[in-house]
Amino acid sequence: MIPLERTAIVVLAGGMGVRVGAGINKTLLSIGGIPVVARSVRTALDAHPSRVVVVVRSEDRDELSAAIQPVLGDEEIWVVDGGVERHDSEWNALE
Repeated sequence: MIPLERTAIVVLAGGMGVRVGAGINKTLLSIGGIPVVARSVRTALDAHPSRVVVVVRSEDRDELSAAIQPVLGDEEIWVVDGGVERHDSEWNALE
């Protein structure tokens, strides 16, 4: 596959899981033993963008980073803190 030059994929992973009744960040929930956030990052990396940015709540940073680690291989991603509202998180990713 040809790399997408100067293309970034943003994964918004700051969900609290309130509506799904999870009690934790919903992206940490597993499907087939793999956290949703890890599946999303792997899918993003498979598209070969120049950058993958994962936006997280600061209090979830360590746990989400650990969940993503197994799917990274040699790839590198940026993990940035989100904002109060979804739009703020989107803006932080673009910054």
